[in-house]
Amino acid sequence: MGEVTIRANTDPPPAVTSAERAPRRVLGVLLALTLATVAVVAVRPGWVVSRIGLVKDGELTYDLNADGKIDHVEIWRRGVLLEVRQDTNGDGRLDSFSHERDGQASQLEFDLDFDGQIDYRATVGVDGRETIEVLRDGHWSPFIPSAENSTTP
Repeated sequence: MGEVTIRANTDPPPAVTSAERAPRRVLGVLLALTLATVAVVAVRPGWVVSRIGLVKDGELTYDLNADGKIDHVEIWRRGVLLEVRQDTNGDGRLDSFSHERDGQASQLEFDLDFDGQIDYRATVGVDGRETIEVLRDGHWSPFIPSAENSTTP
């Protein structure tokens, strides 16, 4: 039988120059910044927008499900979020509205049958009192849950 000889490579590894390390450093920094941004957005989404000054007055629109239709809109004035509008069923029409006051939702409105007209609203007054109303036959009336519709207005 033949003889097998194994030799260890005793040559030192080639030296890595600073020019070769630079792209790794840049990628490391970019990765760290990306992870930090994701962490901040997850904890306090409004912080990034207001701190970097993207929104003082205006409207931000989003296509959250990437279907080519706007399904989330934020209205900002002087760096304060005033209103959030959403398309909850994916038909391309906004059907959920949240009006903000002092950082809290003060009025919620919904188009529950998706006909383009608000038919349910909940309002919180400055005194903290909540009012819930439904649109019936063209008139707003207090929402009173019954056994038939106890899960939906």
